Amino acid sequence: MIKRKTIFLALIIVSLLLGTTTLVKAVPPLPSSFYGTVQINGENVEVGTVISAWIDGVQYASTTVILHEGFSVFAIDVPGDDPSTPEIIEGGKQNDTIVFKIGDLVADETAKWQTGTYRPQDLSVKVLTITADPQEKVYGDDDPELTFSYTPYDPDDEIIFDGALAREEGEDVGTYAITQGDLSAEGYTIIFKSDNLIINPKPITITADAKTKVYGAFDPTLSYQSDVPLVEGDKFTGGLARVAGENVGTYQITIGTLTAGPNYTITFVPANLTITARPITITADDKERMIGDSDPVLTYSITAGSLAFDDEVTGALVRDAGEALGTYPIKQGTLAIDDGKGGANYDLTFVEGTFTIKQIPITITAHAATKVYGEEDPEFTYTASDPSVILTGKLGREPGENAGIYAITIGTLSAGEQYAINFVSADFTITKKAASVTPNAASKVYGEADPTFTGVLTGFLAGDNVVAVYSRQAGETVAGSPYEISATLSPAGVLGNYEITYNTANFTITKREASVTPNAASKVYGEADPTFTGVLTGFLAGDNVVAVYSRAAGETVAGSPYAISAVLSPEGVLANYNITYNTAEFTITKKEASVTPNDATKVYGEADPTFTGVLTGFLVADGVTAVYSREAGETVAGSPYVINAVLSPEEVLDNYDITYNTANFTITPKAITVTADPKTKTYGLPDPALTYGVTGMEDGDSLTGGLARVAGENVGTYQITIGTLTAGPNYTITFVPANLTITARPITITADDKERMIGDSDPVLTYSITAGSLAFDDEVTGALVRDAGEALGTYPIKQGTLAIDDGKGGANYDLTFVEGTFTIKQIPITITAHAATKVYGEEDPEFTYTASDPSVALTGALGREPGENVGAYAITIGTLSAGPEYAITFVSADLSITKRPITIAVDDKEKVEGDPDPVLTWKIKSGSLAFADKITGVLERESGEDVGVYKILIGSLKIDDGNNGENYNLKFEEGTFKILSGKFYIFIPLLRQ
Repeated sequence: MIKRKTIFLALIIVSLLLGTTTLVKAVPPLPSSFYGTVQINGENVEVGTVISAWIDGVQYASTTVILHEGFSVFAIDVPGDDPSTPEIIEGGKQNDTIVFKIGDLVADETAKWQTGTYRPQDLSVKVLTITADPQEKVYGDDDPELTFSYTPYDPDDEIIFDGALAREEGEDVGTYAITQGDLSAEGYTIIFKSDNLIINPKPITITADAKTKVYGAFDPTLSYQSDVPLVEGDKFTGGLARVAGENVGTYQITIGTLTAGPNYTITFVPANLTITARPITITADDKERMIGDSDPVLTYSITAGSLAFDDEVTGALVRDAGEALGTYPIKQGTLAIDDGKGGANYDLTFVEGTFTIKQIPITITAHAATKVYGEEDPEFTYTASDPSVILTGKLGREPGENAGIYAITIGTLSAGEQYAINFVSADFTITKKAASVTPNAASKVYGEADPTFTGVLTGFLAGDNVVAVYSRQAGETVAGSPYEISATLSPAGVLGNYEITYNTANFTITKREASVTPNAASKVYGEADPTFTGVLTGFLAGDNVVAVYSRAAGETVAGSPYAISAVLSPEGVLANYNITYNTAEFTITKKEASVTPNDATKVYGEADPTFTGVLTGFLVADGVTAVYSREAGETVAGSPYVINAVLSPEEVLDNYDITYNTANFTITPKAITVTADPKTKTYGLPDPALTYGVTGMEDGDSLTGGLARVAGENVGTYQITIGTLTAGPNYTITFVPANLTITARPITITADDKERMIGDSDPVLTYSITAGSLAFDDEVTGALVRDAGEALGTYPIKQGTLAIDDGKGGANYDLTFVEGTFTIKQIPITITAHAATKVYGEEDPEFTYTASDPSVALTGALGREPGENVGAYAITIGTLSAGPEYAITFVSADLSITKRPITIAVDDKEKVEGDPDPVLTWKIKSGSLAFADKITGVLERESGEDVGVYKILIGSLKIDDGNNGENYNLKFEEGTFKILSGKFYIFIPLLRQ
């Protein structure tokens, strides 16, 4: 145990004028430990304020103010080597004088130590010296854990630490003091020895990208790559640079002004900017001059690319030597680019031009000329633009002698090789020669051949051998004449050279003598007329003249004889003849004919059929018809009856010799057909009425009796018979039977759905007739079955041995069986959740519930809807389970998240009148923030700069919780801001150990 010796120092009062600070000075035995309370203007110094000890301007130790039994106290060890008794010093600055700094306050005034005038209660505290470990990190990394070592007051004590060290704020490269933070040890007063956290620059490597540009172009943007990204929010400033120079070559890219700021150490990997030759094309301009003139200046154009900077093209072009007519290449000669580097900065392409020595131009203009076809050409004349030039030769023209237009050509006309003639042509016109052709008139008798036609040609050149072919208009009739005789000339190739007059003449045809004579003829009445014939005389065979012989109208015997005459054709040729028409006689005799009725019959009761017969020998054209009739009578016994005929029309009958014949008419019994209608019924129902259809029965007659069927009631087919049905003796019945069909009786048996809970016995399986019914005394026998199984689930209920006993093995029924469902169900259990509550930011409580059957073992836990903001959230079944044999009915409740209480207390502040305001600060007095929530905004105070007290208000201070602060119940305690006069006091009761 360490012995403690206590020395009480008097209260030291130090005056401070505005603009000065206060020192507390003493010469203690060294080394020493000092303890004391710290007040300013009678109030405790703020907890955490740094107290530092200085000797001759060097800081020897520091500590922070803590709160102990209501006082702001400090404890500080000052190193040294003098164990002597302290002495009191007044005024002056002496060696080994300790200067205490209270926060940032430092005083220059003399202080006095006094003893025996002030004695606070004993401070029985244990002292624990904590020494912060030095730390470092790379900029942008998370802080390392701030660790420390400590020297306990008693080695046997078990020390319980709370809180943690802190450090000065800041993330830039530099040195930051490690502070005590909120680190404490229960039962101990801590002497804290600080150290530093060093933030080192973050190393990055910047690699420049290689670049290229063409000589004379602007530099490309110099870009780069970083091997690691900058810390979020940081960015590069400045930019890369390069070695100066614009000539073709390679220039290193340097880091230039590029920086990421003092928080980074850059390793730079350079690259090169390559300047390549600038492509340019110079093209010599084509030039020309006339022979004998001087050469023009040879020029050029930059046809691709351009010059850079102030570079220029120097030197001159040249051409190949020569003065004769022709072309000469224009070459580069001494032409070059002056760029200060002998043109090395350019990739020059030179395109040669052409220099042309041309002939002297002269214009020859021909005069138009003309001649008549067949005449000699005249001499062609012209005008020259320069009459002084001696011309040789003469003009020519396009070849040809036919009438038309021919271009006059330069021919052999020449001014010599030094002149280039521009020839302006004119037309030479050959006009047509006048000529005519005239045919001679001609005639012939109709039917004879045409004579040879002749005529006269006038005005044609003998050398052209023009000949005429004479023809006439088509036609061989007398009426069509006279016909025009015209001419066609040849050869066609020469006719275009003549202006020809075509004359015509007449061709006449005269009539020919001819006659027609019919032959006499006869026929029997009703027969067709025989073909009439006759004789034609004098007609040309080529005209194909024919005679159509006819007679006077009439077909009766009494009207004959009739005159036969002729009509000739074709009409178109008859006008070419003088014709004589002769006639002859035609006679008609009577025709044999007869009428014979056909035998006929009918069924009793029917109407008489239409009687028919045969007419023989009558002409169709006469329309002779017979009306047949019989003797009266309608009984079978009275037949046969005689059938006879009456003929018409009467006016034609005299042309015939007619024979009249007769026939018999018989009446027979009537046949009818009775057809049974097919019938059907369902097994077990009564027979339907047996009906039928009758064909052939007379009105008023009827059938008696009824149909029958083969006996039986089972499903099958039974024939319907005529039974006692009859129509009496006047009818013969043909019976067409049908069937009565008995069909299976439809019936639906549906298994009733059944269920039980797992572990119970099966109930009896039952069924219902859900469609149809049983007939007679039939009944359902047998039993249903279900698929085997005892597990939870559904099982089909099947027909099993269930059947209908109808004496026919159920064949009389159409049975539809509908399966049922047998369900083995879970045991029901109800889980009722209990409502729960928590404060925002706390862990969820364990959710509780009540089960309707407490004996059931439940696993898992309830859950809830997601969300952490203040509000109500439904509690869900979560993972809670009673196992597969139970069906849970879940009754939900709510988890209510209530607001989190928090009290923010403003730190009281003060300043000396005229000083700037200190930063307004606050602390969380009670409660705490949850999650990553934070307090944003700033405090504000009542306005005013006079000495006095002002409220510190909440200003824009608020909690940022992503929910507009609604998750907190915020209580704000205002602070006090004091403006002091220019004088204040420091009270330091000190305890020296």
